[in-house]
Amino acid sequence: MTKEQFKQELSKIKEAPSITGRAYYHSIVLNGKYVNFIRKGKFEVEKINFEELYQLYSDSAPSCPNTNNARDYITGRVYSPAVAILAKIIGC
Repeated sequence: MTKEQFKQELSKIKEAPSITGRAYYHSIVLNGKYVNFIRKGKFEVEKINFEELYQLYSDSAPSCPNTNNARDYITGRVYSPAVAILAKIIGC
C-alpha cells in the first residue's frame, strides 16, 4: 500500500481496541505528521508519528505487528495504540 493509500485507510479509522481487548483508543485522527488519539478513560490527546507508523506497517504487512515489533519503530510509549490502529487497517 502506498503512503497515500495508507493515509486514506487511516482516515477511515476513528476507534480501535487493543490487541488484548483490555484497552480502547478513540478520536483517532491524522493531524499533520502525527496520528492523534485518546485512550478510553483519559482526556489527554496522545500522538504517534505518522512516518514511524507507516514504516512499521510497511515492514510488517500483511502480518500483524505486535508491541515488541513496534518498539523498534515507534518512539514514546504508544506501542499498543500503534499496533491497534494497524490491526484495524490490516484486518487482524
